[in-house]
Amino acid sequence: MPVEQHIADYREFAEAIRNGLARLQRIKLPLRVVIAGSTDNGLYCMLLNAATKVGGDKFVRSLNISIVDRCKMPLVFCEQFAVKNSLHVNTVHSDFVEFDYAANCDLLIAHGVMSFFPINERNRTLKHMRDWLSLDGMMISSTQFGDRNIGEGDGKYQNERLRGAKANLDRLLHKAGNFDSQPQAILEQKLHSGFANRSSHAELFGEREEALSFYESGGLEICDFSIVDNTSQSNSEPLRRYRARAIATCLRAED
Repeated sequence: MPVEQHIADYREFAEAIRNGLARLQRIKLPLRVVIAGSTDNGLYCMLLNAATKVGGDKFVRSLNISIVDRCKMPLVFCEQFAVKNSLHVNTVHSDFVEFDYAANCDLLIAHGVMSFFPINERNRTLKHMRDWLSLDGMMISSTQFGDRNIGEGDGKYQNERLRGAKANLDRLLHKAGNFDSQPQAILEQKLHSGFANRSSHAELFGEREEALSFYESGGLEICDFSIVDNTSQSNSEPLRRYRARAIATCLRAED
């Protein structure tokens, strides 16, 4: 399965997905998977790669995959990738709190999305997402936490992030081919404005215990929890605006 991945902690998060799929496939098939939030098709590709390693092409094609995002563009890229590889994917253009999967999800994947929500909305959002899970469902999630590595106002840092974002935009537009979008110059202008006035990561999680209690208070039982440290990055790795990322594998706790 030819796929591309552009996620900073892809090794650790991909391993968590592989382990989750291997565990779930022993319990039930076919599996119903929901990806909550997608910057491009990288997380979708990561899931497909992990499934290929667990059970081969037949297992990949047995998955019932839904991708939910409030932004239409990444959904289009995922749809195009699926068509190119003769796969089926269900894309849902929606906010998480407006989406209802009716306790049918076997595997819920959320990569770094929870710190985009204001603190007073996070628990409510997580509890709503937890209700998507089947009784034996699993959530694999990562959260950014700790002090910011580099100040938001650091000019060199912002320029490097912007260059990387523009390169990613060029790559995505090239892959999209005849994608019906605004002229690239307008998209780049919006991208630059977004970096200058960005409101993402409303507030990072605190230390380890805060991330742990967040999942537990959301009705989840943590069965694996690991930390990816961003303070020892190599020169080839992108700069991160946070010190660490926690990866949690959780099961739906009993009501």
